[in-house]
Order: sequence, then structure tokens, then C-alpha cells
Amino acid sequence: MKYYFEKKLNLSFSDSIERVTNVLKDNGLGVVSEIRMDENLNKLDSNDFKPYLILGACSPEHAKEALRHEENIGVLLPCNVVVASENDGTRVAVVNPLVAMQGVQNPALEPMAKEITEKLKQFMSAI
Repeated sequence: MKYYFEKKLNLSFSDSIERVTNVLKDNGLGVVSEIRMDENLNKLDSNDFKPYLILGACSPEHAKEALRHEENIGVLLPCNVVVASENDGTRVAVVNPLVAMQGVQNPALEPMAKEITEKLKQFMSAI
């Protein structure tokens, strides 16, 4: 089982970010963080890293429930969504929560991981 789901979009980087953000909201997931990896990495050297954004997507009610069952689950929250520029469009990838939660080994989290996986699959289909 792959640790991510992936899809190519024939949109510009900025249009892809707008599309991804809107569809996340439509699927009950808010964006709680943004990390511009390209900007951070390009500060270190030759500015040759392509546009690459990590969005932290979160379902607050699921996050709260997960934290009740597993105090350190925050190391796996929020669900990361990557928007990366490619030569012929944009690549969007999102974590597979079922794979991420396998290492936690807490049966109380399994139903939530399945729910969030379904939300993220719906999101990927909709973008």
C-alpha cells in the first residue's frame, strides 16, 4: 500500500493551489498551515528548487478525537498535501492516513483513519 495518493493537474502552480484549497474546504478539511519548501530550500543555495508547497489539511473534530486517544498523534497531524510544480502542470499528493496510522497501533484510531482516508480520496477525485 502506498503512503500517498497522487494526481496530476493541467493547471498552473497558483491555480492548483487555489483549486486544492477550495476542494479541501468543500470536503470538510481546513488548511491550518502552509510551508513553501522551495522558498526555504532556495535560501540555502542556488535557487533552483521548483515551486513546492506543503499544505497542512485538518478536520478539527477528527484531530481532537485522535488526540483524546493518542496524546502524541500530533506528530502525524495535520494531513500533508503537496502541491508541486512540474514541467507539464502540477502534481498534487496527499498522505494516506491508513498507512500513517499503522505504526501507531492504536485500534481506537482505525475508524478515524478510514474516515479521513475516504475524505482525502474524495478530495483527490474532485480536484
